[in-house]
Amino acid sequence: FTILVWKPIIIEKILLWIDGLMGKKYHSIIQKLVDLLHNTRALLHAKTLVPTTLLSLIGWAAEVFALWFLLDYWGADISLLGASFVFTFATLIGALTLLPGGIGGNEITAVGLLILMGVPSETAVATWALIRLTTLWFGVALGFITLPFGLKSAEKAGKNLPKQ
Repeated sequence: FTILVWKPIIIEKILLWIDGLMGKKYHSIIQKLVDLLHNTRALLHAKTLVPTTLLSLIGWAAEVFALWFLLDYWGADISLLGASFVFTFATLIGALTLLPGGIGGNEITAVGLLILMGVPSETAVATWALIRLTTLWFGVALGFITLPFGLKSAEKAGKNLPKQ
């Protein structure tokens, strides 16, 4: 991974060497891999990665706060740290399912954890259904809105990188 980010020229030279061995048959595939290498480096550059990571952290914090606020509003006795744990752990389990948005695994994990933390099952199910409907689709909409800015930033970062 470090080589990919800081010294992509090494991987590029290996790919070009393989390209020379394979002939024209695989040239387009090798060229796409070289392009992927350069685009990945641009996306992982600090000028792109830091602002997008900060934006993500702000978004996740807002989702955790929304969960905690909703649980508190409906009378569930759970701390902000507890809501943060439920949200984070459910997100990680949902990611392990490899389904879009962690659908299924995320909900089962979150509702189960909330019930284990003493939240009534009706409140846990209703809360998580509302949270998923609002935060998951809000995130999708936010992604569509910010995608052009992220692509533009990545393009600028790629152009401003020193040649290896």
